[in-house]
Amino acid sequence: MFDLKLTPAELSDLIKEMDENTFARFLYCQHMSSTFMAVHKLEHTIIIAMLTCDRIKTCKSPAGDVADAGQLLLNKLDELQSSTLGN
Repeated sequence: MFDLKLTPAELSDLIKEMDENTFARFLYCQHMSSTFMAVHKLEHTIIIAMLTCDRIKTCKSPAGDVADAGQLLLNKLDELQSSTLGN
């Protein structure tokens, strides 16, 4: 759609040349991308919080194999990441 080496002035000129429908689509895409990024950040924060809680539980549990505990957390991370909206 746009050259990747677009300057702010060139982008401004392109926006000024857009008709009403094209400008509405441009704004829609901007809002959708910012919403997607916000949801991604929220999901990532929730996943990290859940893993942190699991790490605390692991630390409080009776002594076991640390490697097994680490692998369990990695498995949980994979499971959580595969169930996000992006997937």
